[in-house]
Amino acid sequence: MKKLNILILAILVFCTSCKESTSIKVGTILPLTDFASYTGELVKKGIELANDSLNGDSKLEFIIGDNQSSPSVGMNVFKEFQMRGIKIFLTCGGPQTMSFASLSNNKDEVLFVTAANMQALTEVSNRIIRMSPTGKSMSSKLAEFNYDSLGMRRTAILYLNLDMGVEFLKGYKNRFEELGGEIVSSESYEPNQRDFKDIIQKTAFSKPDILYLIGSGESLGTLIRQTMYNPLLSGIPITGDFNFSDPSVLKMIETRSTDIYYADIAVADTFKSLYEQRFNEPVSSYAAFGYSMVQIYHDIIVGENITKPIDIYNRIINHSFKTAINTISFDKNGEPEFTIITRRLLKNGK
Repeated sequence: MKKLNILILAILVFCTSCKESTSIKVGTILPLTDFASYTGELVKKGIELANDSLNGDSKLEFIIGDNQSSPSVGMNVFKEFQMRGIKIFLTCGGPQTMSFASLSNNKDEVLFVTAANMQALTEVSNRIIRMSPTGKSMSSKLAEFNYDSLGMRRTAILYLNLDMGVEFLKGYKNRFEELGGEIVSSESYEPNQRDFKDIIQKTAFSKPDILYLIGSGESLGTLIRQTMYNPLLSGIPITGDFNFSDPSVLKMIETRSTDIYYADIAVADTFKSLYEQRFNEPVSSYAAFGYSMVQIYHDIIVGENITKPIDIYNRIINHSFKTAINTISFDKNGEPEFTIITRRLLKNGK
């Protein structure tokens, strides 16, 4: 318990209402330290921006807890919030959320979850709303683009050795092979790894038509850079998913000798402009997810005066909302439907 006290941050969070008696607390569990912290920080920026842009009558108070990129810590933070009577949640991170997701099953709670690519997430609890694509849905779209639009037949994959990486790997592999393509090699790497020369060299010997790099944050940016500089892979297209939209990744690969293609979410122009003016960096899908979660909660809780968690959950499923990622619909299981697009990064950095 002593350690847990360090994990829960101060209750100074993003509250546009100073009336404690009328505020509705939202337990917000993000990875703010360790390898997944870049994701949590981007989601947090989206939450900040959404809360600042809401009307002054907002009743939402976001209480932040750091899951430290760890499932066990995420479980402890969630239980602590439950003990404090919190029933409405925003969470980030698939494994971190999966560790406690089943605890909400059939409870008077509602959990909005982003950066959660695991297919099983909404199967373990009937109180989960997912605000991000599954690894399968996004990587399948990329496989179709690489096969149909780029005419590629031989893919080599380098993937992060975590549940997220495996989910994307399986989704791409299954769809690409269904279409008639071949996975000529697949090499894994660890979250804190920064030297990829050996696995890149193995990949080069497989003579792929195209590369699919799966990862996140600094390690992904480093992997892309080292791959581009391998002479045996010169000119071979590099592809990825929406983790390529992370500003820190884009900065690391500003100039390159080959084009890069990645699957992403169609962010609304109004949000893009608002975000870039505020933070002076390229917009990220993760920030858009954070903004959209707050936006939907605010529209329901404040706009429609629906405050009971189960009623909030029922209001979201089988409905559509206009958000920072344009129109998003949720099915009866809390799974989202939104447009997945493919972006092309040109050699000049545009």
